[in-house]
Amino acid sequence: MQETLKSTLSLLDHGNDAHWTIDGLPAVEVVSAIADEPITRAQIEEHYPGYVRKVEDDAPAPIQSEDPTPDDPKATEKGFAALIATKKEEVNAVTCEVDTLQKKRLAMIQELDELASERNTKFPPLSQAEAYKVITDRAFESRKRKADQAIEVARILGANQPAPIDAAMRRSKGFGFARPKTLTTGGPNG
Repeated sequence: MQETLKSTLSLLDHGNDAHWTIDGLPAVEVVSAIADEPITRAQIEEHYPGYVRKVEDDAPAPIQSEDPTPDDPKATEKGFAALIATKKEEVNAVTCEVDTLQKKRLAMIQELDELASERNTKFPPLSQAEAYKVITDRAFESRKRKADQAIEVARILGANQPAPIDAAMRRSKGFGFARPKTLTTGGPNG
């Protein structure tokens, strides 16, 4: 492991920002990719404690504006680096919060499923026939309640007289026809 780490760390480019973290430590993803095996920060620190990026002393000075404002963090390269580091920390913190909330959401969904399963065990859902019977019974009760209300209204208003259609049908003489008294079967004599 130590030889693998030594050869891998020697391949890191000190001028390439992608190979290093903001703190100057080797990027674990890059080290793992170069070594072609998973390597952790703990393994790097165990075998090569304090291994950091080398800073070049002969690097050209960053170009600055004519009148840098000391309060403006974007006035210098270090200011930008600090802003970027701060934003990365904020993004990491929000990502951790999102992960925590996602885990909490999944736990709540699992709890909800368990409660629903327990409810269905104690109180099994209705079959289709039972559900249809419940619906028809409710409809029947609703119609019966409305009919009872209509009868009660008629009783209160004193309307004990038959409906006009019933009175018309009881008349013996109508418009050339009368309500049949018996039914004929339509046989040969009949």
